[in-house]
Amino acid sequence: MRKKLKIVRIRSHRKRRDDSALTATSAHPRNEHIRGVLSSRLKTVEDEISRQLEVTRAIIDIKGEERPDADLELQVVQVKGRLAAMLREALDGLERQEYGRCRDCGAQIGEARLRAIPFAVRCTECQRQIEANERVSQRASSLWGEVRHRALRDNL
Repeated sequence: MRKKLKIVRIRSHRKRRDDSALTATSAHPRNEHIRGVLSSRLKTVEDEISRQLEVTRAIIDIKGEERPDADLELQVVQVKGRLAAMLREALDGLERQEYGRCRDCGAQIGEARLRAIPFAVRCTECQRQIEANERVSQRASSLWGEVRHRALRDNL
């Protein structure tokens, strides 16, 4: 039985860029609020990273060598580091007056999305397309691995 892969086309939903939506200067009250939210979250994440690194060092010091729990702590630090980078990128975008614009199509990112994910760089539609293509790619990779495994098994 052959499985068909669903190929997702990236539809262009580019809208004419309306620069009037973000023509306010970076000192605009809305932008000041957003800057405060992003800065506060960044500080929190950076503090969490510092505490997490201290915990990791303590685990290594107590046990004398790296352990799986130290590795887990370092993975948490990496995730938080990526979050901090996204928050810094959002702050930079605010300074460049690009905050709230989709990186892919240039459309305005919805207010609800930005409230939920203040460091969002794509509109909902573009993000949906990216995720759909990633799922297809993962599925194709999985199927290819299965084909290789069967071929190797059958040749033995």
